Amino acid sequence: RNSIMEYSTKFLNRLREEIIADEGCVLRVYKDHLGYDTVGVGHLVLKTDEEYNYGEGHVISQTRADELLSRDLKNVLNECEERLEQWGTYPEEVKLILANMAFNLGLPRLLKFQMMILAINSGDYVRASIEGLDSKWAKQVYNRAHRLMDRLRVCMIDKIDNV
Repeated sequence: RNSIMEYSTKFLNRLREEIIADEGCVLRVYKDHLGYDTVGVGHLVLKTDEEYNYGEGHVISQTRADELLSRDLKNVLNECEERLEQWGTYPEEVKLILANMAFNLGLPRLLKFQMMILAINSGDYVRASIEGLDSKWAKQVYNRAHRLMDRLRVCMIDKIDNV
């Protein structure tokens, strides 16, 4: 299933770089903090992945890690387009922040940030950033959450400057 929207190379590269910086890249199967087999750039090993049969410690190539990341990023963007009604209207920076969160949380968990999404939809990025930090997620990934919500707050300043 292909993305309905077109994303610039700059956007896709920024998203890729941000996710790699946040997730790291491990070229062997390991257990994440919840005990799930994970590989590459935070890729949850699925039953359909060849790595599923090998288990913890199995080494993969950088090419394979890149392949899995590209697939995961495409899936995240597709899910955001499908499930966030106003996705197409968001500024690029807001899309980058939400895609990063969706990659980290999974879209079903991101959708539970209803007050944050409502604030984003109304263009109140300051309120959205406060809502984003008022979560278990923000305590679990403190630095990432604060960095993303700081960027979201700055979107408000950019918005005011562009009026």
